[in-house]
Amino acid sequence: LHANFLKQRFPDVHLGFSLPRLQPFEADDGFVTPHPMDDETYLKTVCFVRQQCPDATITISTRESAAIRDQLLQWGLINKISAGVSTKPGGYGHQHDEALDQFHISDQRSFAQVKTAVEAHGAKALTY
Repeated sequence: LHANFLKQRFPDVHLGFSLPRLQPFEADDGFVTPHPMDDETYLKTVCFVRQQCPDATITISTRESAAIRDQLLQWGLINKISAGVSTKPGGYGHQHDEALDQFHISDQRSFAQVKTAVEAHGAKALTY
């Protein structure tokens, strides 16, 4: 509903969606995801967003597994996919303190491996 409101009110604005799921984390802070979303429901959610907003950008993060990300690539539903990322503050520096990770990365493939997967599904991967 909010996307439709934005499209009506600001027709020249390009919409973008990122659909990260809460993932388990090893920290013993007592938090439990109240309503975890299974893979089938997640895929249906991405399909719904694409159907409702066919011109929007949909970004899928490394929180999702390689299998889920490859499935979405195969179906042609996503515009952006992250690769070779760090989830810790300052994570692209020289320090590698695992205790600072903000969430678990499910898709551990390198940038080159993700680029190959994107190209295998007929999309042209850009190198950054």
